[in-house]
Amino acid sequence: MPVEAHRTQHVRLDHVPHLQEPVAAARTHADADGLAGHDRQVLVQADHDAAVGEVARGAGDEAIVARPVELARLLVSHAGTPASLDGGYGNEGLERGGHAGLIGPAGRRLSGERSESPNRKGSPTLLRSPYPPPMPDSVVEAAPAKLNLALAVGPPESSGMHPISSWMVTIDLFDDLELVRLPEGSLSRYAIEWHPEARRRSEIDWSISKDLAVRAHLAIERLVGRALPIQMRLRKRIPVGGGLGGGSSDAAAAIRAVDRLFELDLDRDAKQRLAAELGSDVVFLLEGGSAIVEGLGDRIEPTPAMPELHAAILMPEFGCPTGAIYRRFDETAPVALDEARVRRLVAGPLAPDAPFNDLAAAAFCEHPQLADLATRASEIADRPVQLSGSGSSLFVLCDDPLHARALATATEDALGLPATAVSAIVRRD
Repeated sequence: MPVEAHRTQHVRLDHVPHLQEPVAAARTHADADGLAGHDRQVLVQADHDAAVGEVARGAGDEAIVARPVELARLLVSHAGTPASLDGGYGNEGLERGGHAGLIGPAGRRLSGERSESPNRKGSPTLLRSPYPPPMPDSVVEAAPAKLNLALAVGPPESSGMHPISSWMVTIDLFDDLELVRLPEGSLSRYAIEWHPEARRRSEIDWSISKDLAVRAHLAIERLVGRALPIQMRLRKRIPVGGGLGGGSSDAAAAIRAVDRLFELDLDRDAKQRLAAELGSDVVFLLEGGSAIVEGLGDRIEPTPAMPELHAAILMPEFGCPTGAIYRRFDETAPVALDEARVRRLVAGPLAPDAPFNDLAAAAFCEHPQLADLATRASEIADRPVQLSGSGSSLFVLCDDPLHARALATATEDALGLPATAVSAIVRRD
């Protein structure tokens, strides 16, 4: 019975040093078309996917064809009777991107370790190599903006912080965060700039050490107790001071990216604790999606379903500093936090006039021009205009993506301020 060559995989020779001599000898038979004539060889060819094992089964013997990430080509010789390569790929029991090893005649381990999955006839045998895969050299993370479909705010606590209850949804407006791992001993360096696609730009005038993405990186270094040298490039599309959570999302993206880049395997609780130290929206934006956010932003309850949300966002040329809006809010003698109203909105249909924001009156009082823009935009849309967060971004719920794009264009033309169409995006798992 010939060995079938239609399923081939990769293994790097220096990952199995004790196979160097038999492999070198077997390379003389590397003609894939001639495999049927070499009944004791299995071809292992380059592939860049996750490490997975496949069984080539003979009379009591087996050979595992490994599939690590590195690319190389070699011919592995094994003892036993002619066999055909098992048909399917499996990935149970292996971490994504991990390495597999090789098992030789009669189950003798050549490299790696057996997985816990049983070696039943016809099923894949999965292995984990003792040689770890190299860490990635760079990672890219998208940092999505958020909309507050509901925002109830209570009086300040003794700490001066305001408890909230909010329905937050992530949308397809992103900042881009790229991290490059630097050699040990290097000093980290950071760059923040506007993306060419950014619709509303403002001066990037804050200190690098105060940027939330940079603070997230430094916080992880403190957590793990060692330097994690990086080159960070943050390209922003989300307007600053717009109530869309841009800085918070950048921090959440930095937590995810540093964890991936250095393969720290931080658990969910550790990442959430880091996020809570950085800002009230950061915990939600670690995973995003649709959720009720309560307390000081630290209690996250995903909603049962993701709303089908399409909106036109208006971006005034000025921002609304959060502190100033909350101080104005406190002057109005706020009443008790109305969490039930938020939950009623989540449970009911999302009509254009359903969203609400307890900070809207304070923002319009602090910035009368914002109130004027909201009134004029409502006349164009023939629908209520909502405020996201503490402002200054305004939004209108639309029927579908086409409606959102048309309204964004009409509003931009009529009011002369940047506008864009957005839709909701699902949470990360």
